[in-house]
Amino acid sequence: MAVGDRVIAEGRERGALADGTPWPDTQISTGRFCNVFTFRGAEISSVHIRP
Repeated sequence: MAVGDRVIAEGRERGALADGTPWPDTQISTGRFCNVFTFRGAEISSVHIRP
């Protein structure tokens, strides 16, 4: 979603750690995220990450 000078991206992550442990583990993380990027012209001026 884009609003004014901000872009909001939601998503899910999944995979495995180096030792083979599956990620997300559903206890520490469910694998969902939401990032809010603020732009100044064509460059990102800030990013806020919400797990």
